[in-house]
Parts: sequence; structure tokens; C-alpha cells
Amino acid sequence: GGGYSITKTSSVFSQFSIKQNIPFISGLSIKGTVAYDPTVINNKIWVTPIHIATLDKTQTPYVIKDGIFGDTKARLTQNVIQGNQLTFQSELNYTKKVRQHNLGVVAVFEARSNSSSTLGASRRNYSLLIDEISMGSSSAADMTTTGISSKARQVGLVYRVAYDYRGKYLLETSGRYDGHYYFAPDRRWGFFPSASIGWRISEESFIKDNLTWINNLKLRASYGEVGALAGSPFQYLSTYNVSGPGYAIGGNGVQIVTERAEPNPFITWERAKKTDIGVELSLWEGLFDFEIDYFHEKRSNMLVSPTVVVPAEYGIGLSQVNAGVMQNKGIELSGKINYSFTKDLQASLGGTFTYAHNKLLQVFETAATFNNPNRQRTGRPLGMQFGYEAVGYFLPEDFDDQGALKPGIATQPWGQVKPGDIRYLDANKDGKIDINDEMPIGDPSTPQIIYGISPSVRYKWISLDLLFQGTAMSNFYFFREAVWPFNGSRTAFRDNFDYWRPDNLDARHPRLTSAPTTNNTQTSSHWMQDVSYLRLKNATLAFNLPGTLSNKFRVNNAQVYFAAQNLLTWTKAKNIDPEVAYDRGNTYPQQKVVSIGVRVGF
Repeated sequence: GGGYSITKTSSVFSQFSIKQNIPFISGLSIKGTVAYDPTVINNKIWVTPIHIATLDKTQTPYVIKDGIFGDTKARLTQNVIQGNQLTFQSELNYTKKVRQHNLGVVAVFEARSNSSSTLGASRRNYSLLIDEISMGSSSAADMTTTGISSKARQVGLVYRVAYDYRGKYLLETSGRYDGHYYFAPDRRWGFFPSASIGWRISEESFIKDNLTWINNLKLRASYGEVGALAGSPFQYLSTYNVSGPGYAIGGNGVQIVTERAEPNPFITWERAKKTDIGVELSLWEGLFDFEIDYFHEKRSNMLVSPTVVVPAEYGIGLSQVNAGVMQNKGIELSGKINYSFTKDLQASLGGTFTYAHNKLLQVFETAATFNNPNRQRTGRPLGMQFGYEAVGYFLPEDFDDQGALKPGIATQPWGQVKPGDIRYLDANKDGKIDINDEMPIGDPSTPQIIYGISPSVRYKWISLDLLFQGTAMSNFYFFREAVWPFNGSRTAFRDNFDYWRPDNLDARHPRLTSAPTTNNTQTSSHWMQDVSYLRLKNATLAFNLPGTLSNKFRVNNAQVYFAAQNLLTWTKAKNIDPEVAYDRGNTYPQQKVVSIGVRVGF
């Protein structure tokens, strides 16, 4: 059993533009662009029954019985999504050069319209395994239809003014004035300016005339504001759900309407204030290129939900407010070395490195978390993962003759514990484990470090290009079938059999049970994994036909190549692909692909 899932996408990207130079004003031009991009997506999901074996321990000897996991008969879901995007741009460009002074001005008006509609149908209880909607059960209870449509509108004005003197002193200012349908009319528009300066020190005479091995040395700095959509559309209005039937009139079911949440007419753009300071350096005619940037961002107006609790009689939930504040800072490095050993042998080594660390400066949280140093969210990274700190396993000597925990050992409320069960840290030392013992158990799932290494070697007509990519400072919490043996009557990984026994006290997993126990499946550091990795993402070995042979056979760019993707991975993570980590582990891993090809141009 299992079935399949198919998604087919067809898109057309069309663009028409016209540009006109203004003859009576030198350097001035106008340009108009219209783009129309329709897309159709067809989804088809066919699910057939999945057989699962269960063990009947009531019989002697035990009997393995066949069963069905999930639906006992096949089901089919199909939907068609149609989308259209219409974009209009009107652009004005002006350039002017007066002796050593250069000026450039760009102004753009943009309007964008998006519309989409979805139509779908599904049926269950297929008696015949024929994956057509018409072949499913004809019972009204086994068939559904869905349909929804949406429209979106956005307009904006963009400008940029750039000035430089002799390519040495650089100044640029730009800005956006955007309006979006998400927000109330008086909160719809936002202005987001930015400015940057640059100084090419290598163009100064004290460098250019004395240190000729410096080809480029540039200092630059910028400050700008960026807007981001906050929340979802129409939160400034009272919106409603239609459901039902909620009651009956005359024996007929009647649909009901319920208000979703309290409206907030003051919701507006999130705003990020960004500062960047950077250095660019190029030496010895391109032998060495290097860039380093320090960035700092303060994001405000983040939408967060109040922690105020209202009685059920209030009827609806409280609205979100633009009250969150977050800081993000870090560094970015990139560099490349190119070296020619001989005329026939060249090599290069490139690399990138990014470190970014964020911190919540202001966010709503209850006194229960804010006043507990272990549980406080404020001052910690967005997405910090909390739970119980696992401190090993209970040992036989932790119990008395009746199987109860000895005095002085904190009790755990999830059923009777036994030797080999996970033991949690009593963080507040009150003699019991509860939510107040929660603490940080792992870095956010978003990596704080991302890096890449790209070596390359060329010898005569042979070349080798490699790309390594990696991440660090990232943790993922896994549960259910990803790590728990026999979860939902499923099987187990080989790794699960490294379990606690009196002769295996340092096991990776707690004692083995026929189904996961409540105590051992609490959110804790035990089930956190370090998903940092280094992967050989791409490798290409190419053989180029020498020029003499190319002329003889009258071909251009003849090449035979061997290419591989995702060839090798180094990681501490178990049983999952760290690049596409998912907490239940049921994602399709990155494929290893090896290919051989020939390119020939005539």
C-alpha cells in the first residue's frame, strides 16, 4: 500500500516593454513594462491502504496478525489551482556626467495584481483500485468538494539617486513608498528610506602610486529601513467563519457564522532598520579577493499575541498587535584565491561564511515564564526550543524494594517510572518535575552559521569543480516515528536497539517497551539532535576536447563530463537528512545523483 502524489505545474512568463530616449534632454529615458504570468497547478493524491503487522500476545505462541494503518480503502484527492499575476511598471532614468562627476537617478512606479482560485474534489472508499474521481464511493458522506478564490493588490513608488566623483567617492540614497491591501486605509502606506556611502581608497594616489599590488580597497557603509507584511489580510476588519450546520429549522440543517477574532485597525507594516559596514579587497591582479560585512538589524512592529486571558463569555480571541521587537546581528565573509602554477595548471579556492544571531528584545509573555530565568523568552533567540533537561536514566539503586523512588529523588508525574526510564532535571529543586522545570534544550532549528567551500583545479583539458555546503549551531527536536520505536504499532530503527539494559547503562535510548511510554516521550533534550552538517553538494569532472582535435573534427566546446550531487555528507544526525530535517522524520531525503554527459557545439 501507499499510493502516490503528483503535482503538475504549467506557467507562462510574458513581458512586453518599451523604452524611449527623450531627445531634448540628454541622458533622460522612460520605460514602460507590462508582465502577465498565468499559472495552473494540478494536484493528484492517491492513497491506498497500508498494511501493518500487530502482535497478538493473548495466544500461545504469539501470533502476528495483519492489519490496516489508516483508511481501510483507497481515497483520491484532486484539485486545480489557477493563478494570475499582472505587473505594470513605469520607469524614469536619468544619467549625467560633468567632468569627474557622475549622477544617476531612477524612479519607478509599480502596480501588481494577483488573483487565484482553487477547485477540488475528493472521494473515499474505493472498491476498485482505479484512480479516477468517478470510481469512488457514491455515498454523500464519502465525497467532498472545495473551492476558494482570492485577490491581492499592491502599489509602490521606488527611487534611487547615485552620485560618484571619479569612481572614488560614492553616495547613494533610495527609498520605497509602498501600499498594500493587508492594512486599513490609514495604515496602508509605508515609507522605507535607505542611504549608503563608499570610499575606494585604492583610487587615492598614496595607494595607487605606491602600492600597485592593491587593485581594489573599498570601505562602505549603509543604513536603511525595510518593510514586511505583518500577519494575514484584513486583520483590521471583523472577519467571519461559515460552518455548520449549527442548528436545524424545519428539519433542515442551517449554516452558522462565527466571528474569528477581535479586529485591530492599527495593524501595519513590520519595520526593520538595518546597518551594514563592509570592506572589499582585491590584490595582485585578482590573485586574492575578499569581502567582509558586519550587519545589525532591529526589527520592530512585529505582530505578537497578548498574554491577557479573557473569559469564554468574551466570545472571540484577542487581536494581535504590532508590539514585538527583535535584534539580529552578525558577519558575512566571502573570499577567493586564484593561482596559476604553470600555463597548464590553475587552481582556485572560494569560500563563504555567515554568522547571524538574533535576540527577542520585546515580546508578550506571562509572569510564569518572564520571572523564571530558565523559561524566559525575552532576551533569547527567536525559535529557542524549550523542554526538560534529560540527565540520564533511572538506575536500579534509585528505587526501594517496592519499586518506588527513594526519598530525595524528584518525582515525575507521567506514570510509574522504572530503571532505564529518562530522568529529568529538577531545575527549581522543589522535589517534583513539572512545567516550571522547563528550560532551553537546543538552538533554534534555523542555522546560525551557513558556509560554503568551492575548490577548483584545471590541468590542460581536464577540470574538477567541487562545492561543499554546510551549517552549524542548529538543533532539531524529533519525535513519534522519527525516533520512538514501535510508535503507532510501527517498527523500529536499528539505532533504537541501542537501548538501556543493566549491561548497557550508557545506551542512546531508554529501556525498550512495546509502545512509547508517556514519561519517555516528554519534550526533552534527549530527543534533540544536532543537525549541523557538511555536504559535498556538487562535483563535476570534465574532459574538454583539445583545440587541435576540435579543429580536426570541426566542433566547438566538445566536452565529456561526470557530475554528482549530494555525494557525501558528514553529520551527527541519525536516520534523517539534516538539510531537510522535519520533526517526524517522514520527509523524502535529498537524492544522490550521478550523471555522465556529452556537450558538443558545431
